[in-house]
Formats: sequence, structure tokens, C-alpha cells
Amino acid sequence: MINELSNAVTVIEGSLAYFIAGVLVVAAFHKLADTKKFYRVLADYQVLSPSLVKLVAPALPVIEFATALLLCLMVWFDYFSGMGAIISMVLFSTYTAALIKVYLEGKALEDCGCGGSANQPISLWPILRNFVLIGACVYLYLSGGSASTANAYWVLSVCFAIVLTLVYWTFEELHKNTHYISLLEKHYD
Repeated sequence: MINELSNAVTVIEGSLAYFIAGVLVVAAFHKLADTKKFYRVLADYQVLSPSLVKLVAPALPVIEFATALLLCLMVWFDYFSGMGAIISMVLFSTYTAALIKVYLEGKALEDCGCGGSANQPISLWPILRNFVLIGACVYLYLSGGSASTANAYWVLSVCFAIVLTLVYWTFEELHKNTHYISLLEKHYD
């Protein structure tokens, strides 16, 4: 029974690492898909000086890709076991702090620049979503890289990561639809 529970925890940890890696890859592709737009989005946050925006904007997708790779290496080979989780925590915490700043200032940015749902406005949803992602990163870090034994359970880990991803994007799209419905209601009132 204890061995089965340990195997289940291993699959969950591997799945979380793959899931977070997938979120980072999607976010990186989102930034690379329209680099000029991402520069504008990053500048709109007014957290960085214009010269820093020019440095940070091209570096962020590279950092996100590298972090995703570190998370996968954590699962596959037990290399860099905590590094991917720590960098993920720092990235999501930084993004969350910027989102909170803009949200509290009441700025109406049309796109949070997070990735996934294009043109997602700043609201409580991305902030709450990021807190969940930070929690998952903390859990991975505290697990001490025990996800590395997920090699034997890679099919289950990948399947569970796919399920997590589908649930994640379902909530993303539902939130996006809520925003569009509210815009339509304002338009027709």
C-alpha cells in the first residue's frame, strides 16, 4: 500500500513538472509569436524602464524555455532537481507582482502578456491562476526532486499532465468567454 501511494505521488510530481513546463513553453511561444506586441505589453506594465524592457523582453522567452527544460530534466534524470522549480517560482511570482500592481492601479491593459488566451485582460483570474502555479512550484521544490523516478511511470505522468493542461485551458477559455460576454452585454445595453 505504501509503495503504491509512493508511486502515485511520483506520477503526480512528474505530471506537475511536465504541466508547468508546458505552461512555460506556451507562454514563451506567445511572447515570440508577436514580439512587437509583447514589447508594448511589457512596457505598458510600467515596471521596467524602456531600456530594461529592450533587454528583458527578448530574454524572457529564452528563460521560460530553459526553465521548462530544467523541469523536464528534473523528471527524466534527477538533474537540477530544485533549480527548475525555483526559477519557475521566481518567474510566476514576478509576473504575479506585476499583475497585482497593474490591477491595484486600475489600469485597463487589454492583454496581460501571459500566454495562452490571447488578449486576456488583467483581472483577478490571472493573479489567482498564478498563485496556483506558484503553489505547484513550491510543492515540486519541497518534494526534493522525487519526481525523477517517474521514468517508470512516464506514460501516466504525461497523461495526467495532459489532463491538467486540458483543465487549465478550459478555465482559461471560460474566463476569456466571460470577458467577451460582459463586453457584449455592455454593447447591447
